[in-house]
Amino acid sequence: MYFNPIVQRIVDGVVRVDSRLQSIKKLQLSPLENRQKLLEARDERIWHLALAIRLYDIRKIKEDASVEKQREVAQETLDFLVPLATKLGLKHMAEELKKRCMAVLQEAPNV
Repeated sequence: MYFNPIVQRIVDGVVRVDSRLQSIKKLQLSPLENRQKLLEARDERIWHLALAIRLYDIRKIKEDASVEKQREVAQETLDFLVPLATKLGLKHMAEELKKRCMAVLQEAPNV
Protein backbone atom coordinates (compact mmCIF):
# COMPACT_ATOMS: atom_id res chain seq x y z
CA MET A 1 0.00 0.00 0.00
CA TYR A 2 2.78 2.44 0.87
CA PHE A 3 5.08 1.74 -2.07
CA ASN A 4 4.70 1.82 -5.80
CA PRO A 5 4.52 -1.47 -7.76
CA ILE A 6 8.22 -1.38 -8.68
CA VAL A 7 9.36 -1.20 -5.06
CA GLN A 8 6.83 -3.88 -4.12
CA ARG A 9 8.20 -6.20 -6.83
CA ILE A 10 11.78 -5.71 -5.61
CA VAL A 11 10.88 -6.38 -1.99
CA ASP A 12 8.77 -9.40 -2.97
CA GLY A 13 11.76 -10.70 -4.94
CA VAL A 14 13.71 -10.98 -1.72
CA VAL A 15 10.95 -11.80 0.75
CA ARG A 16 9.37 -14.54 -1.34
CA VAL A 17 12.57 -16.59 -1.32
CA ASP A 18 13.37 -16.07 2.36
CA SER A 19 12.50 -19.13 4.41
CA ARG A 20 13.89 -17.85 7.72
CA LEU A 21 10.53 -16.55 8.91
CA GLN A 22 8.34 -19.26 10.39
CA SER A 23 4.73 -19.30 9.28
CA ILE A 24 2.06 -21.96 8.85
CA LYS A 25 1.08 -20.64 5.42
CA LYS A 26 4.57 -19.98 4.06
CA LEU A 27 6.31 -22.51 1.87
CA GLN A 28 9.63 -23.41 3.42
CA LEU A 29 12.46 -23.62 0.93
CA SER A 30 15.85 -25.17 1.49
CA PRO A 31 18.86 -22.85 1.46
CA LEU A 32 19.76 -24.20 -2.00
CA GLU A 33 16.26 -23.46 -3.31
CA ASN A 34 16.46 -19.96 -1.81
CA ARG A 35 19.73 -19.31 -3.62
CA GLN A 36 18.38 -20.65 -6.90
CA LYS A 37 15.28 -18.45 -6.68
CA LEU A 38 17.39 -15.40 -5.87
CA LEU A 39 19.67 -16.06 -8.85
CA GLU A 40 16.62 -16.34 -11.11
CA ALA A 41 15.63 -12.77 -10.25
CA ARG A 42 15.66 -10.61 -13.35
CA ASP A 43 16.09 -7.33 -11.54
CA GLU A 44 19.59 -6.73 -10.16
CA ARG A 45 18.12 -4.49 -7.46
CA ILE A 46 16.70 -7.62 -5.82
CA TRP A 47 20.26 -8.91 -5.37
CA HIS A 48 21.33 -5.57 -3.93
CA LEU A 49 18.48 -5.64 -1.42
CA ALA A 50 19.24 -9.24 -0.43
CA LEU A 51 22.88 -8.28 0.16
CA ALA A 52 21.89 -5.23 2.23
CA ILE A 53 19.59 -7.35 4.37
CA ARG A 54 22.33 -9.95 4.92
CA LEU A 55 24.87 -7.27 5.83
CA TYR A 56 22.45 -5.92 8.42
CA ASP A 57 21.84 -9.46 9.73
CA ILE A 58 25.56 -10.21 9.96
CA ARG A 59 26.17 -7.00 11.88
CA LYS A 60 23.54 -8.03 14.45
CA ILE A 61 24.07 -11.80 14.39
CA LYS A 62 25.70 -12.14 17.81
CA GLU A 63 22.69 -10.52 19.44
CA ASP A 64 20.03 -12.55 17.68
CA ALA A 65 21.23 -16.08 16.93
CA SER A 66 22.55 -19.22 18.55
CA VAL A 67 26.16 -20.18 17.86
CA GLU A 68 25.00 -22.91 15.49
CA LYS A 69 22.82 -20.48 13.53
CA GLN A 70 25.62 -17.92 13.48
CA ARG A 71 27.96 -20.47 11.89
CA GLU A 72 25.35 -21.56 9.37
CA VAL A 73 24.56 -18.00 8.27
CA ALA A 74 28.24 -17.02 8.15
CA GLN A 75 29.16 -20.04 6.00
CA GLU A 76 26.25 -19.48 3.62
CA THR A 77 27.25 -15.83 3.32
CA LEU A 78 30.85 -16.72 2.52
CA ASP A 79 29.86 -19.39 0.00
CA PHE A 80 27.15 -17.48 -1.84
CA LEU A 81 26.64 -13.84 -0.97
CA VAL A 82 30.27 -12.68 -0.80
CA PRO A 83 30.90 -13.91 -4.37
CA LEU A 84 27.61 -12.30 -5.47
CA ALA A 85 28.63 -8.97 -3.95
CA THR A 86 32.00 -9.25 -5.67
CA LYS A 87 30.38 -10.04 -9.01
CA LEU A 88 28.13 -7.00 -8.65
CA GLY A 89 31.16 -4.79 -8.01
CA LEU A 90 30.29 -4.18 -4.37
CA LYS A 91 33.88 -4.63 -3.16
CA HIS A 92 33.48 -2.89 0.21
CA MET A 93 30.34 -4.85 1.02
CA ALA A 94 32.00 -8.14 0.04
CA GLU A 95 35.00 -7.31 2.23
CA GLU A 96 32.88 -6.42 5.25
CA LEU A 97 30.72 -9.52 4.86
CA LYS A 98 33.79 -11.72 4.58
CA LYS A 99 35.52 -10.10 7.57
CA ARG A 100 32.47 -10.44 9.80
CA CYS A 101 31.76 -14.02 8.69
CA MET A 102 35.34 -15.08 9.31
CA ALA A 103 35.14 -13.58 12.80
CA VAL A 104 31.98 -15.57 13.52
CA LEU A 105 33.49 -18.81 12.25
CA GLN A 106 36.76 -18.33 14.14
CA GLU A 107 35.04 -17.52 17.45
CA ALA A 108 32.39 -20.21 17.36
CA PRO A 109 33.37 -23.69 18.53
CA ASN A 110 33.13 -26.50 16.00
CA VAL A 111 29.74 -28.15 16.04
